[in-house]
Amino acid sequence: MNNNFTEIGKIVNTHGIKGTLKVYPYTDDLRRFLDLNRVFVGSDKTPYYLDSVAIRNNMVYINFRDYNSINDVLHLKDSFLYILKEERVPLQEGQYFISDLIDLEVYDEDDKYLGVIIDLQQGPGNDVYIIKDHDLTWLLPGVKEFILSINLKEKKMIVRLIEGMRP
Repeated sequence: MNNNFTEIGKIVNTHGIKGTLKVYPYTDDLRRFLDLNRVFVGSDKTPYYLDSVAIRNNMVYINFRDYNSINDVLHLKDSFLYILKEERVPLQEGQYFISDLIDLEVYDEDDKYLGVIIDLQQGPGNDVYIIKDHDLTWLLPGVKEFILSINLKEKKMIVRLIEGMRP
């Protein structure tokens, strides 16, 4: 993946017949989409300019400039949306972009390798990291009691496990 881009959502469906696309957002702040002028779509990162953005029921609905029919946008279904990294909103201390956490290596307090973060699920109470070590996949709640440190430069997370947490 090109490191100049950040994934911000996935086009999950069309909506109506006038070229509206339904987007599952990869952000906690859906209003962020209202500030966008341009996004990049798909693995080839084709630029598209936004004509309108609406937020309903935790989903984002977008229309691209000069795409006014379902037939114009149907091929974009299941594509990912990206922005340039320099267009990302600034985060507060202790906040991270999901894309920056994927592929972090996970170690315990004794520096024992536990696996690599392959995905993250956002839940109502806390995030859950999906960690893979060879054939073993396990879940780690993203709470301060278990996450001791995150170092993006070293691509490393240090965790404290309790008994039974890791199979």
